Amino acid sequence: MGSPDEVIAPFKYLLDHAGASALEVVAVVSQPARPVGRGGMMSDPALAAYAKERGVLCLQPESAKSQDFLSELRALSPDVIVTAAYGQILSEEFLGIPSIATINIHPSELPKYRGATPVPAALLDGLSATAVTILFTVKKLDAGNIITQKSFDIASDETGGQLTRRLFEASGPLLLDAIHTITTNPNFLGEPQNEVEATFCKKIDKDMGQVDWNLPAQDIVNRFRAFEAWPGTWS
Repeated sequence: MGSPDEVIAPFKYLLDHAGASALEVVAVVSQPARPVGRGGMMSDPALAAYAKERGVLCLQPESAKSQDFLSELRALSPDVIVTAAYGQILSEEFLGIPSIATINIHPSELPKYRGATPVPAALLDGLSATAVTILFTVKKLDAGNIITQKSFDIASDETGGQLTRRLFEASGPLLLDAIHTITTNPNFLGEPQNEVEATFCKKIDKDMGQVDWNLPAQDIVNRFRAFEAWPGTWS
């Protein structure tokens, strides 16, 4: 389950290694097609378009809580559901459908930077390292037990778009290992997160891209890196 271009990488990795790993990718769930550009042409999210190119069934509900969609999902009898930047809140009813678990790819060193914008948040704070975490999905935001986690250095000139792509590209092998772990060991519960250390992403809006020249130089550089590709920076 996902939408943006960056999450094609772990999906492609699963498809390419499914046969050797005795896995079957039965479907993709993505956002519906939306009008794009001045002409308003209806366009699928990047992941949905790629799934269709690869001949994979693609479901695109307006709401992941709709009973029609939940019925379709149940009919597929999934063992594991993987989410990556999907963009909708998942219900308890949804989480009860897979026979093993719903798991999530999150590009931060959880419990740090829970929420929707972990990569820009890490760059805004000037971090020199981050991580990819594969975790169990629970109702509380990014609070599930950790299945696996791997750290990555952040280059001093790396932008938000570049780092996001790199982390999701690196997530494929981690995701495959995580799926193997939870499907071969029914007693595996993962590592609980330390709630005392939990932090949350700062909300980013368009106005934050305007440069404040009174800030220290490094803060301005960090904001430029964090806000590429959106909302960009200007003065």
